Amino acid sequence: MRIVRREYPRPELKRRQWTNLNGEWEFVYNIDEKELPSLLNSTLKNRINVPFCPESRLSGLGITEEFIRNCLYKRAFTATNIKGRFLLNFEAVYYACTVYINGREVGGHKGGHTPFSLDVTDYLISGENTLAVFCVSDLTTGLQPSGKQSKSIKPTLVFYTRTTGIWQTVWAENVPDAYIEKTFINGDTQGNVTLKAEYKGNADSVNVCVYRGCVKVGGYTFTAKDGTAKGSFRIKNPKIWSAEKPNLYRVVFTLNGKNGKDRVSGHFGLRTVKTEKDAVYINGKKIFQRLVLDQGYYPDGIYTARSDRELKRDIILSKSLGFNGARLHQKVFERRFLYHADKLGYYVWGEYPSWGFDHSRKDAIDIYFPEWKESMERDYNHPSVICWCPLNENWDYEGRRQNDDFVRELYEKTKQYDGSRLAVDVSWVYHVKTDVFDVHGYYEEKEFTERFSEFKDGNVYDEYGQKYNGEPYLVSEYGGFPFRQSGKDSFGYGSELEDELGFVKKYVAYSDVLHANPKVTGVCYTQLYNVEQEQNGFFFYDRTPKFTKKSMKIMAKAMRKKAKYEDD
Repeated sequence: MRIVRREYPRPELKRRQWTNLNGEWEFVYNIDEKELPSLLNSTLKNRINVPFCPESRLSGLGITEEFIRNCLYKRAFTATNIKGRFLLNFEAVYYACTVYINGREVGGHKGGHTPFSLDVTDYLISGENTLAVFCVSDLTTGLQPSGKQSKSIKPTLVFYTRTTGIWQTVWAENVPDAYIEKTFINGDTQGNVTLKAEYKGNADSVNVCVYRGCVKVGGYTFTAKDGTAKGSFRIKNPKIWSAEKPNLYRVVFTLNGKNGKDRVSGHFGLRTVKTEKDAVYINGKKIFQRLVLDQGYYPDGIYTARSDRELKRDIILSKSLGFNGARLHQKVFERRFLYHADKLGYYVWGEYPSWGFDHSRKDAIDIYFPEWKESMERDYNHPSVICWCPLNENWDYEGRRQNDDFVRELYEKTKQYDGSRLAVDVSWVYHVKTDVFDVHGYYEEKEFTERFSEFKDGNVYDEYGQKYNGEPYLVSEYGGFPFRQSGKDSFGYGSELEDELGFVKKYVAYSDVLHANPKVTGVCYTQLYNVEQEQNGFFFYDRTPKFTKKSMKIMAKAMRKKAKYEDD
């Protein structure tokens, strides 16, 4: 099998030397766990193309007619002349996994959407080594955030094909004894920057060099102590990051360890996000969020894009339709998607695949927050992320209403961890404490117009009677009009439109209603492209357009139209 996804998977903390472990692995699934010890020392009967999940066509297997309860991966890799520490990195494995080197357990991870690293130096032998990963998943427990993964064999309505096991890049790094593990960077519109580098091992200091393009604009040294180096500085004549002008700075960290240096590079942007009264300001300017719902699914790879180009392409397609950002819906997107959002200028909501989790539990915060925190930690340095949204539509779970204390505490912990961004407690139902009051509105045109055209006496529309406390008001899902569908099980919101002109007129009419209401601070249209049977996108699942260029231009113009909210 040809190795794909060769690009460096962690652009915000990049080293020059690394080893890509994608490609052909041995594989077996739905085993009796009593057989695991013997299988660790056996040749497995199947082959799979990592990093694609076994349900996908790109994996070479395409297993969709049964549930994969567990699966085991194996491959050999070579380790010679190891100096310092040898790290195994997994970008994402669904849902829980245990990792073995040469048959010995070295660690594991719980949470199917965030990366983890293991120092396996002490388990290696010189020459060929065996790496095995055992994964388990059960969508029925209420303990696994699963997002849009279908709990039935056949995907239906807004639920899609499942993803099990390894679904992002596996890779290795040989690092010095003292090495940088994480960085956190904040910068404002005045050029003030605060940063923190967390490291392992013994070190004296961290040198920080900042570049604008190829020009060095600053160099600083910070003392390293007890695993942390932190400090602040100011950039003269700062270039601000926004969707219109996505100015970025490159930063190089050099950790001066007792036995060598570790050098990593990344990037950051200078920008601010805040609310005042009922408005959202980015860099001190009132911003109308023109968002689109992006599910992050792909025809051949399901959760995983075939290439880095496909990640970038979806942002370009969205911007061509007049959108300035997206809700990254019910999924933690790959890091490189956010890298392209930073580079291209694209506002995103960082979300979590909350569906499938029992939000009524008294201990919900203890289970959910650690996984959610890993997501925020991973994406902290991306200026494109302007809002955190850990939950979406908390409909009753098996007849039990959400635990309001859980929702409130999740919001408060989110803001405590990162106060530099907006936080929405739960998108739409049911708000408890939030920076933005968002609603979803899938209605036919007459009802949609009645609900959203104007708000009398300052009252806003909400179908479920949630308490509105004057927060910025945003219609964060609407539309989803079915058009050019195929298959008897195809799904969209409302009756299917018969002709392209009718679709365009309806889209423009809905857009005009929302743009004309001065209380509406942003919108999010459902959705960018079809996903399996949910066929209500601007593009087919393979991203070919449903509409002529003329129609696309008309709809883009309607979305780019100045909103009444932006007048003052």
